[in-house]
Amino acid sequence: MLTATVTWTWEEPSVRDNEILKKYAAAPRGNGRGQRGDGNAANNDDRQPVAESYVAMLDLVLAGGNHVALPYTTLLKIEFDPSTSITLSFPADTVEICGRNLDNLYKALSQHRVPSIQAVGERSGEWGGDDDQSIVVTSIRCTPAG
Repeated sequence: MLTATVTWTWEEPSVRDNEILKKYAAAPRGNGRGQRGDGNAANNDDRQPVAESYVAMLDLVLAGGNHVALPYTTLLKIEFDPSTSITLSFPADTVEICGRNLDNLYKALSQHRVPSIQAVGERSGEWGGDDDQSIVVTSIRCTPAG
């Protein structure tokens, strides 16, 4: 008769120095088209944090300091009137951003690249917005859609 003994021990997985977090919380660098330098994801140290390349939510800083954050994934439509405003349509909210020189802000919003917008009101001079090229957001209104 043949007898075998099997010994098995359980070890907790180790997360030393946040190795798992470092692996998954980094986005590849490259030419912006998803290509890596050498094509080797496992041994490529040329990485950047996800926060630098991916914006999940748009943070709106309203008058008085209140914040509203809305997920880009639910952004339905962006309307741009170059003379006055940008209107963002979300399922539950409509956001109107008023100001001057909003062209580049519109382009960045349409590419989900803006992490935060703060209204400075009509006192744009206090925020370095006196020149003709600066983006100046004078007001942000967030209202329930409907």
